Amino acid sequence: MTPFDTFPLLLMSVTFILLGCISILIYKHMRNTARAKRYQTLQLLKSLRVLIADIQKHRGLSNGLLSGDTSLKHSLQQTRSAIAQNTASLQQHKNDTYLVTNERWQGHVDHWQRLKEANEIKPENNLQQHHAMIRNLIFLAEDISNESGITNLPEHTYAHCIWREVMQTAEWAGQARALGTGMAAKASSTPQERIRMRFLCDKIQELSVVAFAILAKQTEEPTNSTTFDLRAAKNAVNQLIVCIQDQLLNNNAPTISAKDYFNQATQTIDVLLDLVDETLTDIEGAI
Repeated sequence: MTPFDTFPLLLMSVTFILLGCISILIYKHMRNTARAKRYQTLQLLKSLRVLIADIQKHRGLSNGLLSGDTSLKHSLQQTRSAIAQNTASLQQHKNDTYLVTNERWQGHVDHWQRLKEANEIKPENNLQQHHAMIRNLIFLAEDISNESGITNLPEHTYAHCIWREVMQTAEWAGQARALGTGMAAKASSTPQERIRMRFLCDKIQELSVVAFAILAKQTEEPTNSTTFDLRAAKNAVNQLIVCIQDQLLNNNAPTISAKDYFNQATQTIDVLLDLVDETLTDIEGAI
């Protein structure tokens, strides 16, 4: 066999090697691109989590202020500034994220602009406006989480729980914080407010049981890298329920200050939100 006879075979071998190398490079590029996209999505979800928490705080503080406790004004202004900064930052980078085509995000931007400029608003309407805004943002975070596939990662199948059960438990607690802050601010409550508060207590207890059961099962998995402090979370929920019952429901004229009640409820909400943060950090470490 002459060199001329072996040349086609050599050329074919080199071609196959080059194609193999190119395929490997393309695969690595696609994998790195997907990893970078997931990382970017996680940062977006973290920012949304903070934004939701700040708007929940704004709801409670504004309801307390509208109910007569002017000592909450400074904290309200600080929280409003934090919301404005976070919203502006997300808006600035929306073209690089899932926000660019999401109607829920634009709905939030428009709604927040109208709410913050409302000079005169009744406490009941103020609460409803905040409820709607927060519900929209929680749905937005869940949409992004599902669309990005983060909740479908094999080692993090429990991740869907953070937006449905855990975040919603925190939202029920947030509504109880807002309503109770208003009750404490005026040192009185209506029958309707007490009925609503009992409803919120039931929701907090019911959904937290579901959330903790899902996370407890995940903690038992041998491949799990995160150990959730569920005992602290359960204790925090119980303490909030006891506080509501003792200070607001079993007392016709609440003596707890709006600020003290707000802070007590915030401790519980923060513990619940820590579970969300731990889950996002766990996912980030795996991508």
